[in-house]
Amino acid sequence: MIDRFHTLATKTLTQFSYNSVNVTSASEVSSIIELAVSNLRSPLRGVVTAAGISGEVDAVDYAPDDFRRLLDVNVMGTFLVVQAAAKVMLQHGLGGSVVLVASMSGSVANKVGFTLLSRFQACQNKHIRVYRNQRF
Repeated sequence: MIDRFHTLATKTLTQFSYNSVNVTSASEVSSIIELAVSNLRSPLRGVVTAAGISGEVDAVDYAPDDFRRLLDVNVMGTFLVVQAAAKVMLQHGLGGSVVLVASMSGSVANKVGFTLLSRFQACQNKHIRVYRNQRF
């Protein structure tokens, strides 16, 4: 999949980068955004978040600590990435786009979190557009 993005970026004379990070750590997220931005030819104009985990057990058997971890990664992690990217976009005086991606199971499990997050971000800053996959 990543190869397809690199091919598309090459054809359109744009840049593409992929970074793996612990999205539950605000400092790590900020650091990786800063690193990615330092390698760009032009200001950051968009970010795609695709972090997500799910449980392999029925909800009635889901351990509370595992569910907290799921929420930390899927909801808080997405928030931290969007927040860090939006700060950079605004520092440059430009708007941008944010794409929130979730699997079908992640979408169902995190429907409330992603809906609130996308509405919060969109309402707070009219210069940054927030998109999410519409599978729920």
